[in-house]
Formats: sequence, structure tokens, C-alpha cells
Amino acid sequence: MQSQLRETICADYVQLLPPNSLVAVRSSAVGEDSEDSSAAGQMATYLNVNGIASVLEHVLKCWASLYTYQAVQYRRQHGQPVMCGMAVVVQLMVPSGKSGVLFTADPITGNPKSILINATYGLGENVVSGQVTPDTVELEKKSDQSMCIKAVTLCSTAADSATKQTEGKAYGCLTYDEVMILANIGQEIESLFGSAVDIEWAEEGGRFYVLQVKRGLSVCLLVCLRHICKPFVSGSTSHYSLY
Repeated sequence: MQSQLRETICADYVQLLPPNSLVAVRSSAVGEDSEDSSAAGQMATYLNVNGIASVLEHVLKCWASLYTYQAVQYRRQHGQPVMCGMAVVVQLMVPSGKSGVLFTADPITGNPKSILINATYGLGENVVSGQVTPDTVELEKKSDQSMCIKAVTLCSTAADSATKQTEGKAYGCLTYDEVMILANIGQEIESLFGSAVDIEWAEEGGRFYVLQVKRGLSVCLLVCLRHICKPFVSGSTSHYSLY
């Protein structure tokens, strides 16, 4: 790594992050995700990285992952340049109590009238990497802009958390109000993008954080999705932070 770049990373790390912060070091490569393709987990992501020396090490590992066999073959198969650029994003970790992925259209059928929320306890990386089977809540968008819960599949467990119930129904790790807050966040962001989106989200202390937003693929398998975290910048709301 060039000394000037190393010095810049060190200076920004000290200036922008609280001491002893845990961060995520994540790749953001040219052509990585689009409406037509998704580079599902082919470049590296590192979570709970602590200390500037470790950050510098994992930035190099992210860059190196751009040239793994699967990453190079993927670019060749999709007509993308083999030699391309990669930004590396260093983000403060959200110590999430719950997290997951939200789709503003059904990711299997492409139905724009459906909202699908995957949720689990802890880090959302467990969901997008397929390490756990999340709770799934499906909502239906009504013509009057309202939404109703259509189906619920419960899979999450937590030793210190009981299944929550609202209005006589169980929603796993989410309450009814949390489901509706997430659905409204999804619709607001979908409106900003002008198309269906996939959203990685996290919740900590009653506050929701949007970790990543990407335009949704028309047809994709949930187990193959692995989103790369990118900042999404917009106006603030009373319910969530754009992180």
C-alpha cells in the first residue's frame, strides 16, 4: 500500500471513528451489483475489525479478493472488464439486536405488490450468507397505499428472547409495529429509487439503520443473495438512520 494512502486512512480512522470502534471493511467494485447481475459474495467482506493495523490489513484483503478465480470468471461471463477498480468501504458496526433483508418486490416472482422481510437476531450477515434461516414476513400492498400482513414463517431463535406477539399473532423476532416501520421504510426508499429495491437493515435500541440499498433483480434466489454494503444517502426520518 502506498504510504500516502496509508497515512490518509489512518488520519480518517482517528478523526471519524470513536476509539476502540468495531468496523466493517467491505468491497464496492465497479460493475459489482446492477439490475442485471449481482456479484453474490465474490468479493470479501470483513466484520468486527478492530484497530487501524487490522483495518489496513483487511483493506488489502478486500482488494486481493477482486482477483479470486470466482470473481474473475464472473466478470468474464458477464462481459465486464477483468481489470477494474474497487473502492473499499470502512463502516462503523451497528451492534444490532435484530437485522435482515427487505425486498420491496417478491424476489422470486417479481410481484411488485408484495413486500418480503427476512429478519433474525444478531448480524444480518448470517441471513445474506445463508448461515441461518430467518423469520419471513410477507406483506401485501393495497391500492389505498396501506399494507397488510399476508403470511409469516417463523424460524429464528434466541436463548434470551421470547417470541413476540401482537394482535394475537407471532412475528418471531419482530413486533407488529417493527414490521410496519420496516415496510414503510422500504416503500419510501423504493419511491426515491423509482423501482424495486433490496435493503439490508439493522435494529439497535429501537432504532433502525439502513446499511445498504440496491436495485432488485427481477428474479433471484434468496440463498444466493449476498449484498455488499454501500452507504445510502438521503434525508432523515423519525424511524431510521441511513448509516
